[in-house]
Amino acid sequence: MLKNLGLIGLALAIALGGGSWLTFRSVSGNERFGGLQIGSWTAFPDTGTPNADPYEKARLARNGTLPLGAAEGIRFYADRDSDGRALQFGCEYVVSGVSPVGRLWTLYASSRDEMPLNAGEYLPSVLHSRDIVLFGPDDLVITVAPSARAGNWLAVKSAGPGNYHLVLSLYDTPVGTNAGLVDMKFPEIKRSECNG
Repeated sequence: MLKNLGLIGLALAIALGGGSWLTFRSVSGNERFGGLQIGSWTAFPDTGTPNADPYEKARLARNGTLPLGAAEGIRFYADRDSDGRALQFGCEYVVSGVSPVGRLWTLYASSRDEMPLNAGEYLPSVLHSRDIVLFGPDDLVITVAPSARAGNWLAVKSAGPGNYHLVLSLYDTPVGTNAGLVDMKFPEIKRSECNG
């Protein structure tokens, strides 16, 4: 009898502990459903709409984030460069290509939990489309590096090693459906050098 009660208690502990851990992991991990991949960039067009999956809604509620509505814009994430390597602190990257389509766009670096990274006082931790220099008709070149660079520079600094994400938000973009997103061209992310 006591042995059976012990086994029942163990089964309940495993079920409750495992279920709690899986629930936490599903709303706090980087795995997401319904992503649309364009080059290195991934968007989740249903975020902020009634069609968002329950895990995405739980993630938004847990993080306290306010998503862009379908009529407001769309947000793209990149955690890898164009060669498939994770974006790392201490490395320099060049984001280049056609300027994204939209009335306004912003680019910043974020941690794995999607919190914007602050590179320091007086350093450019975020860029927007009205704050950059184009090197030709829609020729976009942005250097993402820990130390100052000529031209368009996005500062990304960290006290130690690790990975980060680039977040590209398009506001008032003419693309509002998944079908329109497939034909869009996005800037490439190329690693130029790494320290350490």
